[in-house]
Amino acid sequence: MKKGNETVHGTNRTHRAACLAIAAAVVILVAAAEKAEALPRVQRYVSVSVSPQQLDLGTVPQPGTYDSPADLTVHVAANCAHGGVVASATALQRAGGGVIPLARFFVKIPATGQYVAMTAPVAITGPMMPGVFDVVLKFRVETTLADIPGEYAGTITLTCTAGP
Repeated sequence: MKKGNETVHGTNRTHRAACLAIAAAVVILVAAAEKAEALPRVQRYVSVSVSPQQLDLGTVPQPGTYDSPADLTVHVAANCAHGGVVASATALQRAGGGVIPLARFFVKIPATGQYVAMTAPVAITGPMMPGVFDVVLKFRVETTLADIPGEYAGTITLTCTAGP
């Protein structure tokens, strides 16, 4: 009888241990699900910066078409896909008067190697995946006899477009 009691008692212990193991697994799964919901969301970002901050397009000795000796490096860093980077510019203006219009100010598109007039915003990259990329931009200026000698200044604006 003692042996039978031990057997029954042992069976109860085994059954109870199995129930606790299942309950523990359920508690762990529920806790993991609650913990996953409590984690903060990663914020999407796209960062666009340039080097150098000011670009000297060079000196033009006489009227003609000139490639700038300086390059502009555009640094793009993103943790999400995006539509790419677009460049726009203002006309080059001389402080005492005189303007070089955007029809005579060009940017070289890295993907095609073609110079495009800055008369409208220009896509300098296509859609981009997450990552870190550098894009080097080259510029060209066309001057005429009507352009007054002196220093001209303008602004280039880079914009990241929304992604897919």
